[in-house]
Amino acid sequence: MNKTAIYVTAMAVCSSFASCREESDMAYMQQLQDSVFAAYPGKVGAVHIKPEDREHLIVVLGAPGMYDMPEEQRQKEAVALGAMALRIFGDGNLLKSGRLVFTKDERNTLDAPADGLASDMKIDSLKKASGGK
Repeated sequence: MNKTAIYVTAMAVCSSFASCREESDMAYMQQLQDSVFAAYPGKVGAVHIKPEDREHLIVVLGAPGMYDMPEEQRQKEAVALGAMALRIFGDGNLLKSGRLVFTKDERNTLDAPADGLASDMKIDSLKKASGGK
C-alpha cells in the first residue's frame, strides 16, 4: 500500500470511530434527558444537557418549583442526578465533574441562564465512592 492509501484508510477509520462515539454520546444524553423527565414528572419543563470535552457535564433544568427549593435540597438533587448520569454513561466514562443548573424558565435552552442557580453534581466523589477512577 502506498502512503496515501494508508493515510486515507486511517482517516476513514478514525472518522468512523469518532462518528460512532458521537452517536453513542447523543444516545446517552437522550437517555439522561428521558430519565430526568421520568424522575421528576410534572416538575421539569425543560432539560438542556451539554457535555464539555466528555469530562464535564452541564445539565440545566427549567423547573420553577425546584428553583425555589432550599440550597441543601438542590444540592441533594444535583448529587442524585450525578449518580444517574454515571449509571447511564457507564463504566469507563471520562466524566470528572458536573454541574446542575436550576432556572425558573420552563422553556430554557441556554447553558447559563441569567437566573441560574448551580449545584455541583459531585461526580468525582461519586466515582471514587463506587470504586471508579
